[in-house]
Amino acid sequence: MERRETELMRHICSEVASGLGGVWEAMPGPAGHVAVKAEPETHPFLTAALREAVEGPLLVVAPGRNAAEELSAALPRLLGDGAVMPLPFRELAIAGERGEDPEAVALRSRALRAVLHGQRVAVVCEARALAQTFPAAPAAVEPLC
Repeated sequence: MERRETELMRHICSEVASGLGGVWEAMPGPAGHVAVKAEPETHPFLTAALREAVEGPLLVVAPGRNAAEELSAALPRLLGDGAVMPLPFRELAIAGERGEDPEAVALRSRALRAVLHGQRVAVVCEARALAQTFPAAPAAVEPLC
């Protein structure tokens, strides 16, 4: 059943991409941005169509955590496993009650490394994650061992 659903989602994605005609081809070169207002149900299909048209990493910004999580969950079925990386918001504890979530730190590091190295992935984050500072040195996102 899951394979059939994935095939159906990919078919819908190809229909969305063909329906957009020359819109993606008219986009700016490697350093550009596109803002698309569409119904939330179409976001995975639009993102997958855009992923096919863009060389290098694609940064996808969702308005909030739920939207980012839903998009991150839907995109692997359209783009394949490993083609989508979350860039979670870095939540810091107030007054040192708890440290940072090690999994979130690792996910952020992997996503930043993929962008830095120009990997052809879709990095999905919520808007407030972009307001956080990122490491300035490339070595800061490299694995320790």
